[in-house]
Amino acid sequence: MPISQMHQTMKRWTSLISRIVRVGARGAAIGSEPVPPIGLNVAKTAHGCRWKDAYGRMQISCTDLLTPTNVAAEKVAKFLDDENNYTNSCYGNSSAFGAFRDSQMQAIDNLSETAAIQSEPQPDCFQGYIYFSRVDENTGLTMHYRKEQNQTTAAGAASNEITEEILFDPAAFGAQIGIDRHSPDLQHVHLRVSPGNNRFLVSIYHATRNCTAIYALEQTPTASGKQMRVIDHVVNTGSAEWVTNDTFLYTTVDAMLRPHTVWLKNLSRNQNNAQVIDTGTRGSDRMIHHEADERFFVHVSASKDGDLISINSNSKKESKIWVLPGTEAQTQIFNLCPIPVWHEPNKLCFVEHHAGYVYAMVNSGATDGLFKLVRLKQRLTELARQHNDGASLDWVEVATAPPNHTLHDVDFFTSGIVMHCRDLRGLPVYNVIPYPATTHTDASTPTAGLLRLPNPAAVASVVPRANADPASTRMYFRTASPLVPCTDWVFPLKGAENAPGAAARLVTPLTLPQEETLRTDGYHGANTDEDVEGVTSSPALALERLASSYRCERLSVQHDDVTVPVTVTFPREGAVSSAASVRPLLVRVYGAYGESLELDFNAGDAALLLRGWSIAHCHVRGGGELGTLWHQQGREKLKQNSIHDLLACLDALVDRGYATSHAAVCVEGISAGGFVAAAACNIAPASMGALVLKVPFVDVLSSMLDPTLPLTQHESDEWGDVIGSADAFHAVRAVCPYTNLRTQTYPPVFAIGATDDDRVQFWHAAKYIARLREVDTSSNKKHLYTLRGGHFAHDSTRTTSLVHAFLYEAVYGSPPER
Repeated sequence: MPISQMHQTMKRWTSLISRIVRVGARGAAIGSEPVPPIGLNVAKTAHGCRWKDAYGRMQISCTDLLTPTNVAAEKVAKFLDDENNYTNSCYGNSSAFGAFRDSQMQAIDNLSETAAIQSEPQPDCFQGYIYFSRVDENTGLTMHYRKEQNQTTAAGAASNEITEEILFDPAAFGAQIGIDRHSPDLQHVHLRVSPGNNRFLVSIYHATRNCTAIYALEQTPTASGKQMRVIDHVVNTGSAEWVTNDTFLYTTVDAMLRPHTVWLKNLSRNQNNAQVIDTGTRGSDRMIHHEADERFFVHVSASKDGDLISINSNSKKESKIWVLPGTEAQTQIFNLCPIPVWHEPNKLCFVEHHAGYVYAMVNSGATDGLFKLVRLKQRLTELARQHNDGASLDWVEVATAPPNHTLHDVDFFTSGIVMHCRDLRGLPVYNVIPYPATTHTDASTPTAGLLRLPNPAAVASVVPRANADPASTRMYFRTASPLVPCTDWVFPLKGAENAPGAAARLVTPLTLPQEETLRTDGYHGANTDEDVEGVTSSPALALERLASSYRCERLSVQHDDVTVPVTVTFPREGAVSSAASVRPLLVRVYGAYGESLELDFNAGDAALLLRGWSIAHCHVRGGGELGTLWHQQGREKLKQNSIHDLLACLDALVDRGYATSHAAVCVEGISAGGFVAAAACNIAPASMGALVLKVPFVDVLSSMLDPTLPLTQHESDEWGDVIGSADAFHAVRAVCPYTNLRTQTYPPVFAIGATDDDRVQFWHAAKYIARLREVDTSSNKKHLYTLRGGHFAHDSTRTTSLVHAFLYEAVYGSPPER
């Protein structure tokens, strides 16, 4: 984008922000709920059906909202403006909830800061260096460092005394490319190191330009040390991987933001003339792959040992894979012959490489969907010759998950293969197996046994660290839970310590005593003045109390011959004042795309817990907690399973006493989780006392009928081919939350949209609230809050504190006294 055009765009965004997200005037009285605009209806037809969408003309682009050129766009902009002003008047500084909102903001900020200190990333070893990062106290940005591994000083000092070198300084990098250090563009940066250790690929998302860019940096010696210099970059990109020290592969996106093309860039041709290379003008870069099927997204990746580069083209339920030998990649790419190794209809595949062989985690497709580990009989070096000879590839099974477990991921070490599994309750388990014989005649039987995870794994997310060195004899991983921000663990993969059933041990315990971090329990003395005020005066003490008098438990809810896992975080007996007449409960749900609803620490949740709330996570069908089959049972024509799972969980949570009544239950759905929550509210609005929808996918029917939206084609495997199939159309129409709003009593609702969200457009929330204002027979409050930003703009302290004020009003009718 030309600089002059960029300045004009920023001016327009400033104008939009002043209109859409300004805070209500101090001292202003709370106004009446905004009146939805009229004259925005659109007649729609599909598969022989005709209907009128009362707010169909709200479906405008972010650009049209930014610079309205017609009456409809002006009405939409004014509606969003009125809705934001109304919300701010209800919960802003001059409202009854102003002091409470400010208190929650401070509590969340303090808890976030303390949790971040306890969760500082551990170092990782890669290509002879130790890499680590720290947050700079002055800029608040994450600085990246490294030092040579196993190096000693001239005096023979230990390696931890070697002077570290600054690998990447976001502020200095921003200065080189013209980005202010306060820009959100620098908050999330991804680095990849070249084979020669002196060059780096930096991937950032430019929010103001609405695109991802990849920068190639080179470390050069100077009189004062080493300096990073930008030598090239490309925009409108997706993933990237180094091939040699001079070349890298990258993907580019089309007009629908779909990564679809793979290019090779040779830095040696352009080292002294760095330039922006935009879509369609790739200079001397060479295209080596193009994916025409709009259901598939393309990305490139390198194997852990660096000997394999894969081109992965994935839809929601099918994979096509090509590989290039990393050691011979340059020759192979220049000959334009990536080697196809996998494509079977309705089967997913994820490849890796170890000791000369290509491994893959593949599923069984539409039967049970379970993944297994397989390996090619042919060595990687033989693939090109056999491919040129027309020979077929022969995959041999290596291992499946242990009985009553599902396989979710695999990692490779010289000492063995680590299988990331989950049991029937959706709890994480690691299974360590040896490598099969090189003859590949028979499948291998797991013999090394299950790794015994620490106790918090029962109610925690378990995430492996990078573990970038395949020769390492230790595997590092990290646990986090709603009660404990982060704990690092190590498991020895070699020696007597790794006998079957061996336990992991702590790497760096938290500031809490070790026995506390090993428990799944939580907080002492919640709901007292001392505890709530302690969040602002001593957040570390508040975390300690959280981890001593609250508990996390995994429940099972049975209905319709299925068992739905539910994780509940709640106060121990005596932790909440016995005089409390209400036991409030916040319920979170997702249930889509085979993604698990993870149980990480969340400062906003902790701030509610410290006020005596309980929080439940419902792992409904459509998610990935119980494997691919669990996902299959909640997608396409079976999406109603996710909805009824949630309703069964709400009933069970009230019946078991986690909430005083359904009126004390608040349900929150984010993105596709908003579909499940809102659809459940349509069916049984009395099952919840409040509904929070963050960037919710609630007008599924309109999105899936519009092929011009970025994700419509790609997501047809999740929601069904609504355009091409009458059955899929009727299935979605029957459950679409917006389409099925009807005249009845609804609970209070707080919906959040984001102006430049490419995944779930802002008009989903806007249309939903506008229509809800028409059909709701109650006087319950309904809020629409539209933010400037993308899909994750809702995840801010200010927005979270507004939601907390809304929840308190919905449950109690007034803010707490303290």
